Amino acid sequence: MDILRKYTNFEQAVRDDFEWRLKFAVEKGEISSETLLDQDTQNALREIAKIYPEYDIELVRKARRELELQLDGTHARQRSEEIANYLREHPA
Repeated sequence: MDILRKYTNFEQAVRDDFEWRLKFAVEKGEISSETLLDQDTQNALREIAKIYPEYDIELVRKARRELELQLDGTHARQRSEEIANYLREHPA
């Protein structure tokens, strides 16, 4: 991705990507698909974009919480647990 070329710190790249996409969701009601954000964080931004031109500050707070969960690894751990549970329930 082009955005990574100007960054040496991946976390800062993700934070800046989030802020740019949040601004787009709030101001234009749009969100693009090529992003550094995971699915959970993107979904939170989509909730904001869906109610454009209005937006709810609680949805913005939720989107920021989702970003933090992405960055601290919580989303990845949740996905890993879901996959492990599925594999236990559906052995090959």
